[in-house]
Amino acid sequence: MLTVKQIEAAKPKEKPYRLLDGNGLYLYVPVSGKKVWQLRYKIDGKEKILTVGKYPLMTLQEARDKAWTARKDISVGIDPVKAKKASSNNNSFSAITRNGTSTRSKYGQ
Repeated sequence: MLTVKQIEAAKPKEKPYRLLDGNGLYLYVPVSGKKVWQLRYKIDGKEKILTVGKYPLMTLQEARDKAWTARKDISVGIDPVKAKKASSNNNSFSAITRNGTSTRSKYGQ
């Protein structure tokens, strides 16, 4: 299990590396030094990686909570990567404009 001190002490190296927290959750530290929470999981026999959030915007506890929620979804057959893509597609500009055309105000006639 990671600690906040370990996370804060993590500095970029010549090659990217991971600090493991447990149950597939880890902090990825690329050469750039930008720390990213990721969850490695298997679904339908395929290994996948879900980017959970960026550190320090997402704390250790928040990353653990989000990973726990994702693992819960995985246990019932929901792929969090596919769900995240579907959600972002619904919030795309084209989807919003498609849905918003019927709600024009009198000024936008």
